Amino acid sequence: MWTLLVVVSCLATVSPEVRAQSTGSGSRRSNSQILRTKAKLFLNYSKDFIDFAKSHKNEGLEYETTLDLHLISQTMSDRMDSASTIMQMYETVLCKEDRTSLVPIVKDQLQYYSKETEVDIEQTNIDLAYVKSTAAAQLGLRMKDDLRDVKETLDSMERTLQ
Repeated sequence: MWTLLVVVSCLATVSPEVRAQSTGSGSRRSNSQILRTKAKLFLNYSKDFIDFAKSHKNEGLEYETTLDLHLISQTMSDRMDSASTIMQMYETVLCKEDRTSLVPIVKDQLQYYSKETEVDIEQTNIDLAYVKSTAAAQLGLRMKDDLRDVKETLDSMERTLQ
């Protein structure tokens, strides 16, 4: 009986996002979890592109272009990991006044990552024009779609942040 009261008392002092995760009752993933998943996705792209680059090591432009796609995906993975950490910190702040004061900072970071993602989409388009390997081109097209999805996700998070 006392254990239950302690658990209920502790859950009453944490943010709704953390409470949903702790109780397992929330089926909706937090923004930080969504961004962490995207970081892992781009890390996988990075690994695949580095493998493609290795297989085209003696092919000049094909090697350089595939390596550039690797760098784009690696950088995006790092950005998504950073954005996830920022969101996780924001989501766990309990004091409403402190949380409100963090909104402009978090929004600014999300806007920055969104603008950088636009640049990555443009660079991916340029790189795809030079890729000859069918597998690398298909992976690049899929990554470009995921970059667009990331931009939409970041913009949506920034708009709905309170």
